[in-house]
Amino acid sequence: MKKFKITMASIFILALFLTSCSQEEAEPAIDGSTNKATLSFGATLNDLLNNRSQTKNHFSDVPECSDAAPAYVMVVLSLDGEDMDAVRLEVLSDDLNNDGVMDYFTDYSADLELTPDQYVLEQFVVYDSEDNIIWIAPIDDDNSGEFNGYVINPLPMIIDLGPGVKKYVDVEVLCFDDREVNQYGYLFFDLVPRELKEFCLFANYCTPNGRHYTANYSLELWYIRDGEDDIQLYPRATPSVPFTGNNDSNDYYAEPLCVVIPMPQFGEEADDEYLYYRLTLLDWPGNYGNIEDGAYVEDGYLSWENIEDLLGTNDASIDYLHIFFNCDDTPGGGDCPAGPGDLDGDCVPDNDDVCPGYDDRIDSDDDGTPDGCDMCEGGDDDIDEDANGIPDGCDYAIPGDDCETAFMFGDNTFISLGLTNGRWGWAEEFDEVDGSYNFDLYAGAGRNITSNGYKAGVVTITVSGVDVEVDIDLEPGVTLSETHIYLNDVEPWTTAPGQYGNTDEEPGISGETYNLTYSGDGDFWIVVHAVTCQ
Repeated sequence: MKKFKITMASIFILALFLTSCSQEEAEPAIDGSTNKATLSFGATLNDLLNNRSQTKNHFSDVPECSDAAPAYVMVVLSLDGEDMDAVRLEVLSDDLNNDGVMDYFTDYSADLELTPDQYVLEQFVVYDSEDNIIWIAPIDDDNSGEFNGYVINPLPMIIDLGPGVKKYVDVEVLCFDDREVNQYGYLFFDLVPRELKEFCLFANYCTPNGRHYTANYSLELWYIRDGEDDIQLYPRATPSVPFTGNNDSNDYYAEPLCVVIPMPQFGEEADDEYLYYRLTLLDWPGNYGNIEDGAYVEDGYLSWENIEDLLGTNDASIDYLHIFFNCDDTPGGGDCPAGPGDLDGDCVPDNDDVCPGYDDRIDSDDDGTPDGCDMCEGGDDDIDEDANGIPDGCDYAIPGDDCETAFMFGDNTFISLGLTNGRWGWAEEFDEVDGSYNFDLYAGAGRNITSNGYKAGVVTITVSGVDVEVDIDLEPGVTLSETHIYLNDVEPWTTAPGQYGNTDEEPGISGETYNLTYSGDGDFWIVVHAVTCQ
């Protein structure tokens, strides 16, 4: 499959230095300050459809990125609703920030010595020395918000120019194939590169007897922002489903579903889960038949590292994320139904099975021991320098500042709640009257086995009407580096602590008390997560 990439770059425009011909005729300044205004733009995402070719057509107005350097910029401004003549601005370059990265900016132009007034940036196009368009700014006249999740603000852009000022305006432009864009006028620009990537999925559906079928499904995809409203990327105007059919051999087939996704742009680290997908199995008459609405749903989270793993190192192709509906009850699923010779269905014959009853292919810490039999999910089970029987990766008696994720022990594991991304942890449902309740806080308890970790403290939950007080009392020698608390009338829908809504990145070193509220109907769910250090 041909790889589809889109790169966004933002360019800072230096404002026009405006002066009048004489003091007697000078008009009052609209704004004599040097405030910055920001303009961002990106590809239209409306009606992004199901397969690769359909999706790419919606970016057909964006030029392909090239190795050519920007030579000049064509800018169109308007005043009082009337477009002004297009202005050509030559492009210069220098390392303005002394950081080893070349910055581009436009040369001085007398055409942009304008009378102080309120102007609108209508068009902005960058050319190379061969008069080829290499970058372009998208326009959203109707403010439809079609660029949400990809850019912040498209054209047109209002610019207030006052006498004697040079104004900076941020602009984002688009091109294909990961090339940096520099757009300049007498208003000056700097580059901030961003990328769009292609993300593809393929799915299997298994009947109760273990027979595999190519699946038909719908995709929902969100950009998850910590503490902010999530942005739904798909579906847009039409459902996001794969292209399915029946070939000349009367075999049913489905093409991978490929969509365009943004790289992290709100400060997320490469390993932060910033995309959430949800796939719902759909009917396929003639293949596997009809499916009860919502009977089979698979969901999960993706980080930028996950996306890069699928992209690999081959610039001409991309791997898809393989999803299985009802295909295997063992962790991770697989292509091999359980049966004689492979009782745990992990595609490893029983005689060679390292961890019977679990999927040998799942080894989260890459220590050679499958997760199902991993004594220490924090490191190599074979390394035990102090010979105390506890692998070093989970030996909290080793001197040093060992930090681990910790959860309040509860009656419900994440797995029992159907949160199947493999993360350990607990949630507690409250349906009690007012009172005070104590729960142990365990750190490093991989696979929800408390003996894999250590008791880090005690969490006390005090309920009084709509008020819920959470107090964390730590064991001696244990400190907190951050906390996250989920409190809601409905059971948790995510295992990502950053999505819980109550985050404290600087808790007290000897415990912390948090005062929260809920609806007060007598029934709520709570998850207490912390990072504890010894």
